Amino acid sequence: ASGPPKSAAYDADGNPTKAAQGFARGQGVNVEDLYIKKTEKGEYVHAKKMVKGRLAADLLAGFLPELVKALRFPKSMRWDNLRFARPIRWLVALLGDQVVDFPFDTLRSGRTTRGHRFLGGNVTLDNADASAYLSTLKAQSVIVDQTERRDQIRAVVQAELTKFGSPTTLDESLLDEVLYLVEFPEAVVGSFDESHLSMPPDVLVTAMKKHQRYFPVTNADGTLQAKFVTISNGTRGGESNIRYGNERVLRSRLEDCAFFWDEDRKEPLGEKVEALKRVRFLAQIGDSDISNTVYDKTVRVRKLVEMIHDELGIYTGIRREQALRAADLIKADLTTRMVFEMPELQGTMGKHYALASGEDTEVADAIEEHYMPLSADGELPQSNIGTLLSIADKMDTLALFFGLENAPTGSQDPFSLRRQTIGVCRMLLENRSPLSLAKLIEHASSNAGFSTGEGDDLEEFFEDRLHVLFRDRGHQYDVIDAVLRSRFQEQMSEWYDRLCDVPLRLDALRSFRSSSDFDRVYPSFNRILRILTKIEDMEPTVDLLTVQAEKSLYHALQTARPTLDKCAEAHDFAGLLDELKTLQPAINAFFDDVLVMDKDEAVRNNRLALLGVIGRYLLKIGDFSKLVIAGE
Repeated sequence: ASGPPKSAAYDADGNPTKAAQGFARGQGVNVEDLYIKKTEKGEYVHAKKMVKGRLAADLLAGFLPELVKALRFPKSMRWDNLRFARPIRWLVALLGDQVVDFPFDTLRSGRTTRGHRFLGGNVTLDNADASAYLSTLKAQSVIVDQTERRDQIRAVVQAELTKFGSPTTLDESLLDEVLYLVEFPEAVVGSFDESHLSMPPDVLVTAMKKHQRYFPVTNADGTLQAKFVTISNGTRGGESNIRYGNERVLRSRLEDCAFFWDEDRKEPLGEKVEALKRVRFLAQIGDSDISNTVYDKTVRVRKLVEMIHDELGIYTGIRREQALRAADLIKADLTTRMVFEMPELQGTMGKHYALASGEDTEVADAIEEHYMPLSADGELPQSNIGTLLSIADKMDTLALFFGLENAPTGSQDPFSLRRQTIGVCRMLLENRSPLSLAKLIEHASSNAGFSTGEGDDLEEFFEDRLHVLFRDRGHQYDVIDAVLRSRFQEQMSEWYDRLCDVPLRLDALRSFRSSSDFDRVYPSFNRILRILTKIEDMEPTVDLLTVQAEKSLYHALQTARPTLDKCAEAHDFAGLLDELKTLQPAINAFFDDVLVMDKDEAVRNNRLALLGVIGRYLLKIGDFSKLVIAGE
């Protein structure tokens, strides 16, 4: 075991210090038994311990029960003193040809396992070789290897789809779910009444996939056939009964869906908005003055859409009346029978009911899209109105939760606020939207009934999510810090107003860091930002420039400023950086020949003002002093 460095472990006379004594005590050895070992970092104290070995079977007997108990599931069952996904009926634990013997609640480990419930039987594993275990159970109609089981499910489903001319690309998430529902997969094809094809395909697919775990059968053009493929856990001649049972269950579900579809269309979608006054939005609001129905949220979202469209500006080609109409209807489908039965169709059914009510296609599409993205890396809205509604809806939710001091803590995020924040960031970034994040937070907070200052935590939350987002995209943490987390907050807050420029700044810094002239130029930039405690919007006075090196830097800066300003205005950060590099010789000469912190206050402030001008241009890209350089 390695301990403290030699310099800390022994004094000048070679006597052990408290550090050495503590290390020896912690390792259970005498201080006299410590020895010095040379490492790449220098000389360190080490201790050699003799640990008596234990039989692997004994170690496993203590480890395996805790391993099983540590497994967690979204839903568990409790019986006796155990909690698990399903009751544990037997345990097999072998090391070589020996049983790893241990008790587990009322059970005891052994070498007897069981095959498929109907197609297999009890098996005593006399040979504990892993390949024998797999092959033995496979003979009992249990495919243990999940990769083999997945491949078999894929093969049998695709074989059936091919028979009907259906595309064979499978829903991987559905495949993952079915994988853990069966031991010996076999495909069974069923059908349903073709009259149900008149309903929206989303309804049929959801009923088949989400509720019954069926694979839909489609035509080459993507339209549905009145057929499905289900995976049975072994048939052994019972295929017709399995088909009949699955068809009967699906028939009942689709008949319910057809009833809901007909009933929900008896009144236009717009007439369902009033019913939202009876739908609670957030139970945790409690005694707050915030109005707490989905109708109230719809009103806030509509107002925020107006703010974004009229005051902040976002996208061209959006008709204001369409955006506001969509905002009125985005939650109306929550009162429909179909969504009550299948909540996963919210938004999607809003689109279908809007079209059935004669609404514009753009309005209907936006109703469906405003829930996007459904995951951190999910598909974004495709239309500008859908993007506008999605941003407004998510910002209202975020402002409300943070205003009520109900932000996520630790790993807990039951309302998916992190996902919604990343969704807003991705929409602003990937659509190159000039929408100001700072003003968006301010408007959303005030619109939700909170003061501007109460949005500070939300700004920090956005910053943290952006840091994660850009790390996932391959940027180094210090480069991200240089753009998002500068000590010159006033100058660096500009990214809040143009979030869409952040990737360009990151790319410029990353390219600069890997360039051949980085080692030459970076120290000059870093020195400027480190000597400045603050950067004010001040210009140097020519008459106070007395040393030739500061005059040269001033003139070099004045020559470069037209190009610097042009690049900054065009958000050309790579070009801005290239032009700043031309100042490097003059910057070095300045620091070599000029005493910046002159005793004369006027001269000192004038020199700091000169450096401050360069600093302001540097900070348009990032805070170079945040970069972590090896050896510094």
